Amino acid sequence: MNIRSLALALGVFASAINAANGMDSPARFDFLPGWRHAGNTGEYHIAGIRVQLDEGWKTYWRVPGEGGIGPEIEIISSRNLRGLSMLFPSPKAFEQNDMLIIGYDEEVLFPVIFYPDNDKLPIEFEGKFFGGICEEVCIPISFPISAVLPLHDKAEEDILRALNQIPKEWDATERGNVECAFELTQSGVFATARMPIPNSLGTDHAVFEYAGDGIRFGRPKISRPESSMLEATSPIYFGARQELQLDTSMLRITVLTRKEVVEINGCGPS
Repeated sequence: MNIRSLALALGVFASAINAANGMDSPARFDFLPGWRHAGNTGEYHIAGIRVQLDEGWKTYWRVPGEGGIGPEIEIISSRNLRGLSMLFPSPKAFEQNDMLIIGYDEEVLFPVIFYPDNDKLPIEFEGKFFGGICEEVCIPISFPISAVLPLHDKAEEDILRALNQIPKEWDATERGNVECAFELTQSGVFATARMPIPNSLGTDHAVFEYAGDGIRFGRPKISRPESSMLEATSPIYFGARQELQLDTSMLRITVLTRKEVVEINGCGPS
């Protein structure tokens, strides 16, 4: 869903719940300036955006579920900024009004990685954080950010904790191979994945994504053909792109069980 278009369409709500006004908002925002980190491929800066919510309110994950608004950062102006990457801690699944919401309640901190052009200079930027919050209805919100990111290397504990909550990537050597395929039926095109994930005696959820543009997935059907195997099947909607060569290596599947959230990047044929 295009966040900015929806925010414009519902501008009256966005104005009423603009984080800059703070007092009337069920969501409060902080930008944590973070620290400069020297990685294997050069320096980058680790910062964070914290969202705190009133009781009963939720905000959304990268893929928000049915009818939600995923978070996004828009850079309006900058100096010494080559790009950025927003990271997402492990979400929860909520059932509300017969709809599935993937997101967070109470509080979430999104780590953000900023990449400088020049490692020796600070990063300066102005931008906005867009997202959505939900109680009974979904409301778009925006939060202005103006920052000079420092050069110091002292880590912030809150951001470190959020980084530790990022879903772990599937390790096939330890956990076994994931089998997946695309299937054409009379009802449409579906993605199916079989994952060797033991039954955690709770409700399981899976979210499908595809690296290419113009594809979205419907709510997956989850089953367990055996206690040690989780199977998920999701309808595919192509939008305007009617001709596309689908590749299972471009699938990303995030699985939410009672015990863990794990991310599978690419899978092989059954």
